[in-house]
Amino acid sequence: VVSGGHGNYIKLLTYGGIASGYHCTLNKADYCFIGGGSNNMIDTNATWSVIGGGEYTGAPVLTSLAAYAAGADIVTTLVPEPIKNVVASFSPNLIVRGVKGEMITLKNLEEVLKFVESHDVVVCGMGVGKSNKEFGEFVEELLKSVNKAVLDAEGIIKDLPEDIDCIITPHSGEFKRVFGDLNEDLVKKVAKKIGCTILLKGKVDLITDGDRIKRNLSGNAGMTVGGTGDVLAGICSALLCNDDPFHSACAAAFINGFSGDLCLEKYGYNFTAYDLVKE
Repeated sequence: VVSGGHGNYIKLLTYGGIASGYHCTLNKADYCFIGGGSNNMIDTNATWSVIGGGEYTGAPVLTSLAAYAAGADIVTTLVPEPIKNVVASFSPNLIVRGVKGEMITLKNLEEVLKFVESHDVVVCGMGVGKSNKEFGEFVEELLKSVNKAVLDAEGIIKDLPEDIDCIITPHSGEFKRVFGDLNEDLVKKVAKKIGCTILLKGKVDLITDGDRIKRNLSGNAGMTVGGTGDVLAGICSALLCNDDPFHSACAAAFINGFSGDLCLEKYGYNFTAYDLVKE
């Protein structure tokens, strides 16, 4: 950690681990801001929307809490009305709004836009579940009114509007489901074609905007536990507020894995996604 005139920064190049260090192949010689207070580089007037939930209640919670932990100021969590109280019960830090119906679909678009149009970053998809076949259409229409977005799980779609700053965060199965195959060249081509940054989650995370490719080596096998991808989406959204998608995704991948490595030192491999948020 390096102290600077604008706060505390964590260098993305390397970290000497407590037991045996590792090297991260993110070789951007810049620094990613961490911390808060009056020197917080994340716009203190910015707001975030997390849109998800349905089959799963914990996923949007983890994303929202991770966004807060990574520096977000005001996060509104939008979920189907029937699970609103369950989601709100997880933490007093959450601002939860319910939308009509048991799942979020196109019929909720106007209702959701009332929140989203005044927010700076939108995160979509976590916890929606495979039973909601209409969520992709909802996301397609929603993004026409959004400037910055992070798409995960059921929120990942094939086509994006022009001039949107977007990160998509699939694991290999989600990438294959949407784009049909999986290899490094294809991931790069897809990112270039649809105009986004792809953060492909795996043992080694791959991050590309279609021109550049970086690999992140932080993290460990304990992070196969459910929910760590939801945490990653929240971190991405917080950093995206004041940076471009590629560097935000690179930094988020490292920070997420780094938090997992801190958990490994403390708990062994038996930690949860919520432990990741706390680190």
